[in-house]
Amino acid sequence: MGKIQELATPISTFQSRVAAVDPRTGRAVTSGVPLREGPGRGSEPTGFAVQPDERVLIVGVERVGGERFFKVRSFDGLRRGWLPESAFPPQERPPG
Repeated sequence: MGKIQELATPISTFQSRVAAVDPRTGRAVTSGVPLREGPGRGSEPTGFAVQPDERVLIVGVERVGGERFFKVRSFDGLRRGWLPESAFPPQERPPG
């Protein structure tokens, strides 16, 4: 575990709920979604995860390839990292 990339395109803080159903397969998400150290699928996990249907605060965004990645933090501020756009239901994503 290293350092979390703090540099992100700022957006107005946006409250969102992590998907409880995988939008690609339609199956329920049964385990935590790992937070990453930076944007991109190849980024290392932080060792923390957010749970399906958990509310988080989105505080930044970066685009890697054709996908947006959101910098998030938990409400208690103890867990922070990056999640792919696909970790959120379409109606819970910030406007793009």
